[in-house]
Amino acid sequence: MAKHINGINPDILKWARERSGYTVKAIAAFLKKDASIVNDWEAGESAPTYIQLEKLADKYKRPIALFFFPKTPDEPNIAEYLEQGFSMDSYQEKIGVSNANSGNLRESTMKYDEANRTFDCEPTLTDSQVVQYCRDGYLQLQGVVSDEINQRTCDYLNGDLPINPCFMPPGMTHTDLERMRDTHEPSSILLEDWYIEHVLLNRELAGALRSLLGKNVGLPVLVSNHRVECPMPAQGWHHDADHVFGPETNFVEVFYFPQDTPLEMGPTELLPGSHIRSTSRDIAEKGVTSEGPAGSFVIHSQSILHRRGESSAEGLRHMLKYSYWRTTPPTRDWKEEPDFDFQMAEYGGHGVARYVAHMFYWLCGKGDAFRLIGGQAWPWSSVNQIGPSYGFGHREGYVPNWRKDNPDDYAVP
Repeated sequence: MAKHINGINPDILKWARERSGYTVKAIAAFLKKDASIVNDWEAGESAPTYIQLEKLADKYKRPIALFFFPKTPDEPNIAEYLEQGFSMDSYQEKIGVSNANSGNLRESTMKYDEANRTFDCEPTLTDSQVVQYCRDGYLQLQGVVSDEINQRTCDYLNGDLPINPCFMPPGMTHTDLERMRDTHEPSSILLEDWYIEHVLLNRELAGALRSLLGKNVGLPVLVSNHRVECPMPAQGWHHDADHVFGPETNFVEVFYFPQDTPLEMGPTELLPGSHIRSTSRDIAEKGVTSEGPAGSFVIHSQSILHRRGESSAEGLRHMLKYSYWRTTPPTRDWKEEPDFDFQMAEYGGHGVARYVAHMFYWLCGKGDAFRLIGGQAWPWSSVNQIGPSYGFGHREGYVPNWRKDNPDDYAVP
């Protein structure tokens, strides 16, 4: 029996192709790959990526779950079965397989729309975690990309891996992609199948992004490579160009570290909570560091104050930065906590809570209904209160003054 790579049964790959009436050459042409690659998949020498497997499942009219079965199913010939007037649904029921059953193969079912470059999956953040993001302005995921993919990313950025785009953007050529790779914006990496599947659509990352940006998240179109020859002094604190302060989360920025990035390699430092207003900070002052193992991400508001940290070790350090985009209106469709209380949630202290709560309400799709009455009223609270703050649920009042253009920090809606 051929070996199974990533749980995919090569015998079923071949069986499904033959039952569907396709030749190896036809499938290779469909996938725009060499026929030897398809032969290797069916021999168990290598395996298709999940995205390629989705394409095969669609081509063969099979649920993805089938390719992970231990043996080929005992089924009637599909052509003969359908000629007898039966439906595809009844055929799948007859062989005991359905698309719904494929959910147990992945904790988060990924739906990647290659044409529109969007994805959808199950959200993974809870109410409390979304509030935390609104309060801090960032979330960190450590070591969630495999060593193999991290190394491949570094090899690609260093020019040691051939460029092999999954498609060619209109008006561009292979020469354009080669030129692009050697700049500070190597966006050609966004066209690599392996990078799309294992980095852009990384399961842990995708679930968090889906929670913050809703369904059909738009994939990045531009990459910045913060390539640093260490050692280097600390960078000055700054908000990124074109940042905007407001409750809306129409996009989030992601840092991807494909190498181990300890303090000695100068990981990015962030100032929690600085995404709600313009903030200055002396270069001698430290921040929260994003140090971590290779394959780590930092998901953050693009307006957060940050900088490159001081590095003392020697060597080249890569950090890729890009944005994911909202394509649907906000709504509270992440993992709801049954006992979550909008009134008592930890939004923060003086001068902060109203901005954090406004941001959270906007993400819930309730931004237009958000109102404040000011003073020590909701959403501000103290641990020494003997009762809940007044002002929760008011339909008239103010909103936070995100533009900071009046002295009392409130605005009329």
